[in-house]
Amino acid sequence: MNCQPIHRNDLPQLIQYFDSLSEKTRSFYGPHPFDEPTLRALCDGSYESFKAFVVTEQTSIIGYTVIKQGYSEGELYRYPNYDIIMDSTNHFLYAPSISDAHQSKGIGSIMLAYIENYLQPQAATHLVLWGGVQARNQRAIRYYEKNGFFKLGEFHYDGLDNWDMVKPLIN
Repeated sequence: MNCQPIHRNDLPQLIQYFDSLSEKTRSFYGPHPFDEPTLRALCDGSYESFKAFVVTEQTSIIGYTVIKQGYSEGELYRYPNYDIIMDSTNHFLYAPSISDAHQSKGIGSIMLAYIENYLQPQAATHLVLWGGVQARNQRAIRYYEKNGFFKLGEFHYDGLDNWDMVKPLIN
């Protein structure tokens, strides 16, 4: 198993990965659509505001995540309610996705450790769930809590209850 930054040669496997996800798994992900134009832009490096990473097993992608330095509009609006001012230098948004067949098998923890190691030279102080986590996604909530994230509060978006969660990082 290997975790690495996404590369333009990953496009066919990334398309296959996203096509293999169940509708339920897709419904939990929000930072970007799982369509071919978006995937092409990710692999080409066109999205300069965030970085994408994949976890591979042999030649298949089994996990995917994006991170973004700073914040999105939603976090910028919600986080002051928790007495947290989003820092565009030290806060990073995090949005992981694991294939249906590999969920609850430790892949997410491997990917998170890689991301934390990747961020260490950048003096990151907080890893923030990008758009929160849906309250109905109990499997993900258990994963986040097990890996040091804690709940800041709740918000309602697009007809769903969500939790804002953050993980302080030690430098």
